[in-house]
Amino acid sequence: MPMLIAMALPILGIGLFFYLPFWTALPSYICLAIFSGLVYYGMFAGMKGKVQSGMEKMIGRDALVIEDIDPDGKVEYGNEIWSAVTEGRKISKGEKVQICGFQGMRLIVNASSCGKDKNGNR
Repeated sequence: MPMLIAMALPILGIGLFFYLPFWTALPSYICLAIFSGLVYYGMFAGMKGKVQSGMEKMIGRDALVIEDIDPDGKVEYGNEIWSAVTEGRKISKGEKVQICGFQGMRLIVNASSCGKDKNGNR
């Protein structure tokens, strides 16, 4: 709702010219236009980013092993405990792993890099 109000401010600001003298309304309207421009900039900059939510956001991030993974075990990511599987060597409790993907609701992890950065890009 605040975003809609900020988007409508330049249109509503035109009403200032009906109630205030021109030289009083003009600086007020310019301030409203600048504020709205900053809101538009933030809004469009946010829309340009890659959408990441849920499990997709986890890929490429680090997790902590809380139960040995050989080939199954448990990891902690974001204060949540996940079942995990690895295709590589045994991973001991306390090691950090990188989340490479999913197998149903189980994480596929690797002790070394998965070939993806923190944003999930290769």
